[in-house]
Amino acid sequence: MKLRTPKLVFGTAAALLGLGAASVFGQTAPVSSGASAGEAVQLDPFSVTADSDVGFVAASSLAGGRIATALKDTPVSYSVVTKEFLDAFNITEIGEAANFTVGADWHPGEGTDKNYAGGTGNRVRIRGIGQNMKARNFFQMDYQQADSYNVDRVDYARGANSVLFGPGGAAGTQNINTKQAVLGRDITEMRLQLGSYNMYRTTFDINRPIGDRFALRTNVMFGAKDSFRDRLWEDKKGIHVTGTYQVTPKFSIRAEAEYYTVNELHAVQHWNDYTSAWDGKTYDNGQTMTSAEMAKAGVERATGTFAVRPDYNGIMYNWVGTL
Repeated sequence: MKLRTPKLVFGTAAALLGLGAASVFGQTAPVSSGASAGEAVQLDPFSVTADSDVGFVAASSLAGGRIATALKDTPVSYSVVTKEFLDAFNITEIGEAANFTVGADWHPGEGTDKNYAGGTGNRVRIRGIGQNMKARNFFQMDYQQADSYNVDRVDYARGANSVLFGPGGAAGTQNINTKQAVLGRDITEMRLQLGSYNMYRTTFDINRPIGDRFALRTNVMFGAKDSFRDRLWEDKKGIHVTGTYQVTPKFSIRAEAEYYTVNELHAVQHWNDYTSAWDGKTYDNGQTMTSAEMAKAGVERATGTFAVRPDYNGIMYNWVGTL
């Protein structure tokens, strides 16, 4: 088993905005308070948001030349998974979204790639090849968090389109668009999910305009789950704060910060042959053996794997050799 310790991924946390009234939803996708049917939505040609997306259909992208362009006019092999789609299919892992797009898939693997900042997005294949360097808001970023709590949409560009979008490579690039502060309207959304093996996940999405030119938006997530396998678990939490300041009708400044941490105990999921070389009679009874003696007997000494969790009441356990 292998212990993954929590880490500071990027940015800083900020004070949570006033929650206001919130409704609790189960598997039904929530409906946020937005513009009415007859109200026009002002779109920025240099940014892409979910405001112009309708249900499962995305309207535009920056992939064609850094200016928001209709997807039908974008000369690349390109697909989008919208927020409504993520909510409707209850996709909370960003990597899993690849299974619902064209020419891509997500394979969790054996668990051997669980390292610092190694989210599940690292196991996405596009056109059968591991994806190129990932992107966040169309900026290259090797790290992508695993949870979708602050994601508006996920973009997939297939092929070597580095001139237009993403780094060059035979596979393609996955981009996540984070939720941004919105001027002119309030958003108050809460989601609660419960599942098997003590699984729970809670998210908050709060957007508040401050005056006519400034808005703040905060997304918060915390959750935990166990596994059908004993003593395997995952605890995670995150907070994402973004602000928008409109200097002029055609010029605005955006900033965002995030704190995201995962504490996880998992097992490597592959088979190794540790019996063929064993002499059939040597076992650990506390004796001291040299490396040559262990190699001759076909045995090896396993190092301790210590794990601690709040449920353990501060006690550190070594689960090596237990079932």
